[in-house]
Amino acid sequence: MTHPVGPILIEGARCFDGHALLRERVDIYLDGGRVAWVGDGPVAPDARRIRAGDRLVMPGLIDTHVHLESPAVPDRTGYLVRTPETLIAFYAAYNARLTLEAGFTTLRNMGTYASVALRQAIDRGLIDGPRILAGGYVDMTGGHFDLMRPLVFPRQPEDTADGEAAVRQAVRRHVRAGVDFIKIATTGGIGSEGDDSDWVTYSEAEVAAICDEAHNLMRHVACHAQGNAGIKRALGADIDTLEHGTFMDADALQMLLRSKAVLIPTLSFFHGVVTRGRELNLPPRWLEKCGPGYEAAKATVRMAREAGVRIAYGTDSAGRHAPHGNNAGELALMVGLGYTPEQMLIAATSAAAATIGLGDETGRIAAGFSADLLLVNGDPLTDITLLQDKRRIEQIILRGRIMVDRT
Repeated sequence: MTHPVGPILIEGARCFDGHALLRERVDIYLDGGRVAWVGDGPVAPDARRIRAGDRLVMPGLIDTHVHLESPAVPDRTGYLVRTPETLIAFYAAYNARLTLEAGFTTLRNMGTYASVALRQAIDRGLIDGPRILAGGYVDMTGGHFDLMRPLVFPRQPEDTADGEAAVRQAVRRHVRAGVDFIKIATTGGIGSEGDDSDWVTYSEAEVAAICDEAHNLMRHVACHAQGNAGIKRALGADIDTLEHGTFMDADALQMLLRSKAVLIPTLSFFHGVVTRGRELNLPPRWLEKCGPGYEAAKATVRMAREAGVRIAYGTDSAGRHAPHGNNAGELALMVGLGYTPEQMLIAATSAAAATIGLGDETGRIAAGFSADLLLVNGDPLTDITLLQDKRRIEQIILRGRIMVDRT
């Protein structure tokens, strides 16, 4: 049930503010969709009062890598070929709601133009859903994204572009359509049949042109890169986020440390395919590539942690192997590789917000920030796995509105 917007006073809260657990219990006052104050201040007579009790109050979670248009259907090719764009938008809205109910109040969607419409519908109050950042793909002919679509699948002119002038025009068309960021690939992939992660896609000049044009138009660039040579090509340009980074070697790691790019590991995809791929009857090529890929991805995460690489939280949620609404599982996977629960909560709140350009808007509980909060029954700083139990996330507040109330 969704409650109307109004002032809310959360009393006596144990508060993880996006950076650390505050030493003392505090009151948190929400008004006008924002955090008005933390600690002490004026309270409207009609404010709704919520006693925090033993619950932890924390920022809403952020997933920086989802595919909302990809539902949990067994026949992905059939879905792509037979599903009109309007129906895809409804699938995306449904998956967005599932993810919100799991405590994720902001999503960066690696999607189609359906996600632009979804963002607009949510922002205009037509439907309930999390905050959406909508992406637009730019890929070379025969690249990773291009090959994941059946040849008969209709493509927007800007989806596939070759040459420096063409990729710049593709970025401009995407921006005209309303995307928030640009998604590219400099390698083939693992969750695909027609390519290989060792492929190096797009020339250095093309990647540089994409980044330059996107930044000129105030859009950031997310780059899918799994093979080591393609990772280095991406890091040699001016990308903003490195998606996956699967087969990274020590030299590439040093390039990452010297760059401004943030790593988004996305272990959930690999974990889902390796543990459930045969049960789900996933393509044999996926299974063949994902075993070595998962081991490499875990090695990359360990190496990144030891080196102090900046990371942000992202799951690659996209279907039956990584279902929408199960996004919190990545937290435990990362903790299992040496990160602390506190480090992962930072990665999924304030660090994720800063990574996607929302560092002054969400991801923290502080005066002036959007009132995106969770009230959690338990302590995820001690046991990160409890965030996988939606019943533990008793109240979900987005922009000052109680979107989910399980009390």
